[in-house]
Amino acid sequence: MKAVIKLQQLATNPDIKVSELLNHAYLISSKLDVKQFSDWCNNELNGYFSNNDDIPNYRLIRGSIYASAVGKATIPVVISGPEWAKYTDMKLIHDPIPKLESWIYSDDKPFINLRLEQGLEERLLRFFDDQDNQLIQKMGMQNNPFSDNLRSGYQPFLSISKTDISNILSTIRKAILDWSINLEKQGIIGEDYIFTAEEKQMTHNVNYHIGSVGSIANHNENSTINQSSTNTVQIIKGDFNSLASKLKDYGVEEADIQELKNVIDITPSPQSPTEYNEGVNSWIGKITVKALSESWQVTKDVGVAVFADLIKIYYGI
Repeated sequence: MKAVIKLQQLATNPDIKVSELLNHAYLISSKLDVKQFSDWCNNELNGYFSNNDDIPNYRLIRGSIYASAVGKATIPVVISGPEWAKYTDMKLIHDPIPKLESWIYSDDKPFINLRLEQGLEERLLRFFDDQDNQLIQKMGMQNNPFSDNLRSGYQPFLSISKTDISNILSTIRKAILDWSINLEKQGIIGEDYIFTAEEKQMTHNVNYHIGSVGSIANHNENSTINQSSTNTVQIIKGDFNSLASKLKDYGVEEADIQELKNVIDITPSPQSPTEYNEGVNSWIGKITVKALSESWQVTKDVGVAVFADLIKIYYGI
């Protein structure tokens, strides 16, 4: 059978797991020497655990923070103000697709409980301790009950809907289907998984995108982010003007851009996103909340993780 036609049949069969579909797509893209696509398949199958991995925006999900303790009731965690975006309900899912599939099919419960990012519990405690206690004052309390509960054994966790995990799988399935259709349109079909030199050459004419949030981006010192539209954005490492220009395109106001510049100017360049200082992290959280609360178009076209992605490219990491 023609390899690409077989891939299309698998992609349109809901009974075929996405992990199996990825294996077939990985085989075909490897034989065609389409490195970007085969790397993406490999990352999806094995997980995004390297600091150098470019995690697609469709793996950014939202949930709700709760805390539980042995023998005690589970309680919701509510954090007011823009800081919630940094600490709570947005999380990049690094895990491999087979693990995500196991979450989906493990039981009939509609939600999955995940551990928070490393060190997040302590930051939550500091967050509560540093607040102006508006809620406490409003309710006439003398202390913050949630901070006390955490210190007495409660552990926070992120509760996410299985629907969000299913959406990740659906996005991957659709990306592979679109890619296979574009291959066929170029006459690339493969006889028994054998591809001619002409077919391999024709792959240069095949465009592919990851769902509706953008294509696979290879971030280097002079990287580009190829969006789901035809726009190509270039951010040059260390060139704040190029970063500022793109932020403006996404609706970020001049005052907010200047605020970011002031933070960047007085802080050393990090070697990885985990080394961002508090000012940069705070700015990303603030703009993310602003984009969501004001329904910026970028949140629909690309996803709010784009702001962190652009800063990552600016730093060249």
